[in-house]
Amino acid sequence: MAIARIVQGRGTVVLIAALAAAALLGAKFGKGGKKTHLGVRPSEIVSLESFTLPTDNTPYPLYYDGIGISPFSVPQGYSFVVTDLFIQPNDFTATDDYFVVLNVGPGGSRRFMAETADLKQLHFALAGGLVMPSGHAPTVRNTSASSDYCVIQILGYFVKGEALGEGEAP
Repeated sequence: MAIARIVQGRGTVVLIAALAAAALLGAKFGKGGKKTHLGVRPSEIVSLESFTLPTDNTPYPLYYDGIGISPFSVPQGYSFVVTDLFIQPNDFTATDDYFVVLNVGPGGSRRFMAETADLKQLHFALAGGLVMPSGHAPTVRNTSASSDYCVIQILGYFVKGEALGEGEAP
């Protein structure tokens, strides 16, 4: 009987230790939790992705995680800071060139343009960030100067509060 109590006691200790570890890891790495090197929590970082973009210079929307349910737009009362842009080539051909445009502001005044003749996925880390105001839906274009289709992905995070509008000064 004493052995059964010890085993039951060990099981209880193991269960409590497992629950405590899960709670601590969840608090540190899950929703909320410890801030990343960007100064925001993991739950505040968002991945937006286009579908495969033809070389037709047409603005296309971005979607949460590339899932095309509805295009992304910044919710009212928030701003969105773009921290990274990725160009994922359709083909890794030596002759492929890409010229893409990310528009993050109303009227097209806030944009990032990238031109490359590289054969791999390209990553642009935007140390200063590009700020998108609330209500805006970013677009991406694969211009006719590109030689093939590509996919664009951006990473960023939400900030509570309104960004300056186009042409506004602080």
